[in-house]
Amino acid sequence: MKEEDVKFDFEILKPITFFDVETTGLDLENDRIVQMSAIQYQPDGMVKNLNLNFNPDGRSISKEAEAKHGLNADMLKNEPTFKDKSQMVYDQFFLNSDIGGFNILNFDVPILIEEFKRIGLHYDPLKDGAKVIDVYKILTKQEPRTLEASYNFYLGEKLQMAHNANADNIATIRIFNEQVKKYGFEDPINDGDYHTKTDKEGNVIIDFAGVFIKTTSNKFIFAKGKHKGEEVSMSSSSYLDWIFNKSTFNNNTKFVAKKLYDYINQKNNK
Repeated sequence: MKEEDVKFDFEILKPITFFDVETTGLDLENDRIVQMSAIQYQPDGMVKNLNLNFNPDGRSISKEAEAKHGLNADMLKNEPTFKDKSQMVYDQFFLNSDIGGFNILNFDVPILIEEFKRIGLHYDPLKDGAKVIDVYKILTKQEPRTLEASYNFYLGEKLQMAHNANADNIATIRIFNEQVKKYGFEDPINDGDYHTKTDKEGNVIIDFAGVFIKTTSNKFIFAKGKHKGEEVSMSSSSYLDWIFNKSTFNNNTKFVAKKLYDYINQKNNK
């Protein structure tokens, strides 16, 4: 389906631009947009489309970001920078336009504001009177993932005695059984895809306290504490030693810290 084929069941009184960006990383102030799609629907039925790649202008692309969108510096070296196209992007797709997208309030809008600010455009959709349609917010509001809502979704029934521990526990068991049937799980006990907690970037949160993560590029990173954002390495071995020997972290986090301590030492001694 092409963007021109989308027919809304409501009247568009003002242009609305749906957009999505890919970036060099997750730092809203310092990372750069490397790809943008913008599709604007206008009241007269006209549809405008923009699909551009951008040179990150000297900013390196994180391995996590590259693994996600598949773009690297060599692929983008001959592309224009966002600065080169920003005035056109602003004038044709964002000026006097409502905006829409998926989870754009948390990331896409803030990083776009920063990109425009670099060329002196103080873009603020809410201050400018634009409406922001975040499809993710609609999803979470209209399709809540509470136990009661999940019970109704899978079993078509209203959960009686919600928030009674035994009733909630039995409801959870029934939901799990319906999930096994609905999704055709052959071995739901050992299927690893559903046993790990991940963050919004797909990194695996290793311990229950969220101190350590394993990135999509298989690196172990501190997610909390004084080494937050750093890769677990020999230089942080003393901190790992402190965690599992002297800290007040829970036993699970201490266990993981000891495993990582042994891992980096074994790796260093090879």
